[in-house]
Amino acid sequence: MDVFQLLVSLYAINGFIAVIGYWPQITSLYKSTTAPVSFSRAGWSLWTYTTLITFLYALLINGDPLFILVSSLYFLGTTTIWSLVIFKRWKYQ
Repeated sequence: MDVFQLLVSLYAINGFIAVIGYWPQITSLYKSTTAPVSFSRAGWSLWTYTTLITFLYALLINGDPLFILVSSLYFLGTTTIWSLVIFKRWKYQ
């Protein structure tokens, strides 16, 4: 395996590592029965926006299937956390 194939493989794995990284936060927020005040709405809004733009760039401009997959996984993770933060703050405050 050459360096470029290795890099492609590692990049593909990155998306799944991100999902694993987001998962504890998602489950913690989902199970929470209080407002998640330690989660920054501004920070998660910014991360959700940037992952949305990256995903749209991958989908509409770049077209690389691997880039689309990885960026969609990042977008899914940030959007899920952002949505849970907004919903739980609304529900418990």
